[in-house]
Amino acid sequence: MGTRHTGIPMLQYEGAYPPCTPSVSIQADINPFCDGDPVTFTPVISCFTAGSYLWLKNAAIVSTSAAPYVDSSLVNGDSIIFVIVDGFGRGYPSNKIVMVAKTEGCVEPALELTFDSIVNVPVASASSLSDWNTFFDLPTYGIPFTSVEVVGNMVRLIGGSGIEIKEQLFMSNNFLVGIHDKIGCVINLGATSFSGIEHLDFIILDSVVYIQYQAFSSSSIVTTFSMLSVITAEYYAFKSSDFPGGIYNFPNLEYIGDNGFDEIPRTDLTFYIPKCTSIGSTTGNNSVFFALNNQNVVITIPASVMTCNAGNPDGDIQYLQAHNTVTIITV
Repeated sequence: MGTRHTGIPMLQYEGAYPPCTPSVSIQADINPFCDGDPVTFTPVISCFTAGSYLWLKNAAIVSTSAAPYVDSSLVNGDSIIFVIVDGFGRGYPSNKIVMVAKTEGCVEPALELTFDSIVNVPVASASSLSDWNTFFDLPTYGIPFTSVEVVGNMVRLIGGSGIEIKEQLFMSNNFLVGIHDKIGCVINLGATSFSGIEHLDFIILDSVVYIQYQAFSSSSIVTTFSMLSVITAEYYAFKSSDFPGGIYNFPNLEYIGDNGFDEIPRTDLTFYIPKCTSIGSTTGNNSVFFALNNQNVVITIPASVMTCNAGNPDGDIQYLQAHNTVTIITV
């Protein structure tokens, strides 16, 4: 298969100059916002057919996808810009959106669990604080919650911190619609903690830094996946998973374990792992991208990954190149 190896912001442009001047604008679905709100920024692009894309948060690149950008870790004054870059290296920035945090009218931040029906919660009583602390095995796996609220089919758990979602906790739980950590209480995900979920609408856990093995194996997330702080993801972490738009956005990931992105079914895939200097347990082929075949892949990686294997690319990158059509962006 072919490979286009570029550095930001240059990408190979095929064809003549566009017949008109490209332009782009963005809009936010929420602004002003409350702390922890997942804000979606949507681009509108005109007269642009080929090139690259950059989402910038406070002038730092957070995504290289043309898809809408979702951020639940915004603070007052954060700025968002979207840039399209043509094949000649010419950038066309959007309008800048400066975020404004609300000072009133916001509910107390919580770990929010949404179910298809409140009768399908995995505890005896949805409103019982002791039931939920027992379910999460607190204080063994973190500091217990201090209060609980039930709003429709949502349970809001308030006051916990330093929590690990323990092994198998939500495994194959198809009653769970979504989970959103608005207080930053969840920091680790245990083995198989979300594996086998067939239809999870959204998962926003932006304080998680460590993901144990098979945490998302064979799981399907439909609308939103956001884990912006993850540093380490162990082996088989995302094997056979299906994320929204085929986008695996991990701006702070430094290590992905063996078979980490194994057997992902999407035809078009984007891996944004600009800090991931360890792809697999060695610089050889560790089956991180095993069974990806005849797929279109855009991957952003550190430049060092392209020479770490005795002057050659990491073995997993070589495998990816040999079996797929790959665009590599180095940073």
